[in-house]
Amino acid sequence: MPGVTVTTSLRTGGVGANVAPASTLFIIGTSERGPAASPLLLTSFADFEKYFGDYTSSGTLYQHLQVYFEEGGLRAYTQRVIGTGGVAASATLSNTGSAVITLNAVGVGTWANGSASAGLQVVVSGSGATRTVQVKNDGVTVWTSAPLSTRDSIVSDINANVGYLMTATAGATDALPDAATTSFSAGANDSAATAANHTDALTGFGYELGPGVVIIAEQGLAVVSGSSTVGAIIGTHCLANNRLGFVAANSSATGSATLVTDASSLASTLGIENSSYVAAFFPHITVPIRIRNSANSTLTLTVQSTTLAAAKRAQAHLAQGPWRAGAGEIGASNMGAAMATAFNKSIGDTLDDSRINALRVVNDTTRIYGARSISTDETNWRFYTSRDTINFAVGQIEQALEAYVFRPIDSRGNLFAQIAASCTAIMEKVRLAGGLYELVDTSGVALDRGYTVVCDSTNNPAAQIAAGEVRATVNMRVSNIGDTIAVTIYKTGLTSGV
Repeated sequence: MPGVTVTTSLRTGGVGANVAPASTLFIIGTSERGPAASPLLLTSFADFEKYFGDYTSSGTLYQHLQVYFEEGGLRAYTQRVIGTGGVAASATLSNTGSAVITLNAVGVGTWANGSASAGLQVVVSGSGATRTVQVKNDGVTVWTSAPLSTRDSIVSDINANVGYLMTATAGATDALPDAATTSFSAGANDSAATAANHTDALTGFGYELGPGVVIIAEQGLAVVSGSSTVGAIIGTHCLANNRLGFVAANSSATGSATLVTDASSLASTLGIENSSYVAAFFPHITVPIRIRNSANSTLTLTVQSTTLAAAKRAQAHLAQGPWRAGAGEIGASNMGAAMATAFNKSIGDTLDDSRINALRVVNDTTRIYGARSISTDETNWRFYTSRDTINFAVGQIEQALEAYVFRPIDSRGNLFAQIAASCTAIMEKVRLAGGLYELVDTSGVALDRGYTVVCDSTNNPAAQIAAGEVRATVNMRVSNIGDTIAVTIYKTGLTSGV
């Protein structure tokens, strides 16, 4: 298929590559309400409440998205998953007993079954040639129309203004609905969503949505899904879509030793290079979560620390780029998160040796304190920032080179030069921001810029050009991060020099 294809590989000589993706989170979980057919892009927790509703004890997205946005997250493609058997509530607006407009709640569940103080209600008022429509959710008016004179204008305005709550379709009778208050009814909850329901939803996060980090809320890496595990399915998705996957233990009660075993098994399943797309975090965290109700109460809930890690990754991207880890000082929780499981330094060292990112309390604040991938190739893939940077470069180059698809390949090399210039411009931005490691000699003279770009006759022979393919080669040497600082202090005697 025509287009821009960027592949990545590991190079052990010359130069090696990476640059960070967008800060986007891709998250899957359960919620009170909302669409389940495709993901929605949210840019605030208010967006989440608008489309996916309030906290429920059976849901997972509410608390995870509140942590993500309050801890500094920026963008989240959010996918609701449902089990089987759920029914969306509905209502009918009528004229003397004949259906004029059919209304269906967005998403299955009893949440929309209406009364004066709960669920969805539609209040139609007016007489003669116009009607005014008012929509209430949980007793609160969320929208009131101007006077409308046709059935079709009512349908159109409902869909345009409260389409996140309900969809309206014209009925058989073309007339204005009677003035009345109509409550939604017949909504039924679905069965509990399975691990397979969650992993199947990954298909909604298409490649075209770009790079980022993927989380399945409260589905641990070793949870069985069909013939595989959640961790393996996330890893496969990330490999195919140039994303990272953040995973955690199966539950807050899972011990560190079990997580070490599970993460090692996952790394073996994915392979040395492909496991560089995955990072594991321990333990879960407890966080005060605001609940939207009459008392605006707060509950202390337990959530995966992966969401905190995703938020701090977003902050690192914003501060510098994907080559900076969302750990350490920038990884500090500002919500008062606490570790759900206490552990000592010995266990922390074991977790680090096992390529699992253990949280840590520094200055009375819980911090993300690791940026390891689970790959056993610690020379090339010790930190997830290396893969993150590569994913970023892939996305940037693909986007930039779209301008040259279907351009003529001229014998003077103009197209080659334009492609090379576009790739070089991207690499320069990364280099100047500190994302590439430049080689210098002992006198400080630069030997290279940390990258090379080649697009000329050397990698574009005539036979290849005849097939309509132009190739460019980009080599990058990604800047590493320092996760350990060692200082030696010597005591000097009073009569000795220092």
